[in-house]
Amino acid sequence: MRYYPQGLAVCFTAALRSPKMRNIATDPRVSIGVFAPLVSLASSRGAQLFGRARILNGQVPYLRLWLEDQQIAYVLATRCDDTAPGRDWREVVCVADLATLPAAKWKRISCGPGAHGQRFYDWARLDVRPEWSYGFGHWVLARRSISDPTDIAYYHCYAPARTTLTRLAQIAGHRWPVAECFQQAKNQAGLDQHQVRDWRAWYAHITLSMATHALLTAAGTLAAQANPTPQQTC
Repeated sequence: MRYYPQGLAVCFTAALRSPKMRNIATDPRVSIGVFAPLVSLASSRGAQLFGRARILNGQVPYLRLWLEDQQIAYVLATRCDDTAPGRDWREVVCVADLATLPAAKWKRISCGPGAHGQRFYDWARLDVRPEWSYGFGHWVLARRSISDPTDIAYYHCYAPARTTLTRLAQIAGHRWPVAECFQQAKNQAGLDQHQVRDWRAWYAHITLSMATHALLTAAGTLAAQANPTPQQTC
């Protein structure tokens, strides 16, 4: 597992065919053992942690409970048929109910830059679970496509009670920079161009590719700073 700093957030991801990924797919509880050392390392250096799982869906209750026990804020994707306790324990909230919220509850927010500019979606959240303790709150979050209002993604959220909807949307959008980083490494440093058959050889190839990508990125940034492109005037 690797982590990528995005401002004050730490995003965890993994290689698709690695043994860790196969184990996680078989039993998501394995992820807790994988996360723990990275969480300790990042926390010791003063990082603010936000968990965001793409492979581990938010309907895995023991993952959410473990993160909450560590007081690690998270935004975890979940299915449209998932449920959550309401603010009253006697109430059950289906995350798909967010699709019926009135227009006033939705806010158009950019979750970060993309290949064609800022990525705007309509976002809404709903308070859930009565036990807001230690200054943390619980929400279910919805992301709705502007062009296709029926295309809605849902998330479980746990964060400091003062966390804004904009902040949750930005955290949910962190998967795009990570995916872009991997795509650049594939194009520039041959990240996926290997025929290795064991874990150690794969790890060596990936490490060298990522180091090469980091070097090329730093060199390109320094070159751009040293030779800024002149502005064209009409």
